[in-house]
Amino acid sequence: MTGMLPLSAEAEVTPLQRELIREAMLVDHNPFGLMGELLETLDIVEKGMRRTRLIWGIRDIGSPNLFKIRRDLGVYHSAIAYTDARWLDTFAAYDDLALPAKRAAVGFVAARVAPSKPADGPPVVAVLSGGGEGADRLLDLMARAGSHRIRFVAGPFASMGDGVPQNIELWPEGSVEEAIDGASLVVCRAGYNTAYAVVQSDLPVVFVPLAGHAEQTARAQKLAELDDVECADEDAAAIGAAIERGLARGARPRPLPFSTDGAARAAEWILDETAAADR
Repeated sequence: MTGMLPLSAEAEVTPLQRELIREAMLVDHNPFGLMGELLETLDIVEKGMRRTRLIWGIRDIGSPNLFKIRRDLGVYHSAIAYTDARWLDTFAAYDDLALPAKRAAVGFVAARVAPSKPADGPPVVAVLSGGGEGADRLLDLMARAGSHRIRFVAGPFASMGDGVPQNIELWPEGSVEEAIDGASLVVCRAGYNTAYAVVQSDLPVVFVPLAGHAEQTARAQKLAELDDVECADEDAAAIGAAIERGLARGARPRPLPFSTDGAARAAEWILDETAAADR
């Protein structure tokens, strides 16, 4: 269970949720809450007022500087990284912190993507803008990157202008699997969920990380080590050239040197830790 609720507010949740919070709580990304909202919970657990085991969930790209609040992590029982150590050692980015002694990499958490056949007619380039930050900028880049047949998925938080070119079919939202169905190539931002979903497909992928976004850039550059995956700057000519290279190569199976069943393995870890607490 992802815990973003102070334990003192248990009355606001269901009995089942209350019991789960007492047993184990998984805190994703920032161990103190994005705005320090978990500090009260940490104090309660540290003082022994609850038997809750706190587990810190860490994404792939380490962000030690994301902690605006400096506090000892000793209250955490364990930590899990949503990565595969064969591919990326996320814990190494936190060497300067006192990490919990018990930790494990559980694999990447990503939606499954089924194979699909290219649509009839000219190749379709599926463009995924993730949550939608910078979607208008990506749309402009794609409009100048060539005259391809484009399916553009803007994302739920996108702010889009008018005047979409005729060769671009604009979708406000859509799952990764829906977005790439019938496509011949994928262009996308490099957010965690989108990135590790699209590389499971057999389609060529061109990552265009948000300019100035260190986490997306690092993720895209690392994933560009995979077969038929490229990383391009926010430059229309560079994106267009990468698209042409990808279309020329075509679709083919992409072996992945990491697992993408992190959700199931994280759930197993939490259940095991909860059971251990009862023994």
